[in-house]
Amino acid sequence: LNDRGICQMNVFERNVAFRYVDMNDIPDDLEGFDFLWSSCSFEHLGNLELGLKFVKRAMDCLKPGGIAIHTTEYNLDSNTDTVTEGVVSIYRRRDIEALARDLRLDGHALTLTFPEATGPYDWHVDTPPYTHNPHLRLWLNGYVVTSYGLIIQKPRTALKREAIKQRSRALYKAKALAAEGSRAIDQARTLASRITEQV
Repeated sequence: LNDRGICQMNVFERNVAFRYVDMNDIPDDLEGFDFLWSSCSFEHLGNLELGLKFVKRAMDCLKPGGIAIHTTEYNLDSNTDTVTEGVVSIYRRRDIEALARDLRLDGHALTLTFPEATGPYDWHVDTPPYTHNPHLRLWLNGYVVTSYGLIIQKPRTALKREAIKQRSRALYKAKALAAEGSRAIDQARTLASRITEQV
């Protein structure tokens, strides 16, 4: 793990431990960390749901205020069709948004951005056999994909976590009520239109 000489070997050996862990079954004793990350890993856990479950469960490994960073395969072609299970699952925007909603409802903080393609590298799609020149977008199992990054912070205190949870619940409820109100207005307009036609 220290092949690149990040620090002196005696410092590394004193501060670093290594063990194999099943990402689908994180042991309860892995807790109290300042930081954790996974790099293009959770899409390989069997299916979309298992990957999302891992991201949520991994937050228990952090101390209050800790940061989790994950990258995963992201579907640029479709927000409906995708690869949902197998050796690699490909996450859609709606999967990422649902994960963010669950994390916020549990009191964690994160911001999602979905930037549009703007430069020449954004339009190049690497196809098998991959050249890695560049390898920002690639053809994978019938879809154009890229990597999507998540940065998630655990609340610093239980009080802060509860406040974030309550705020998130209130926001999602307000959005649902607004959507319901829009549907009711649309239904009223349709009914009024039908009545007008009959008159």
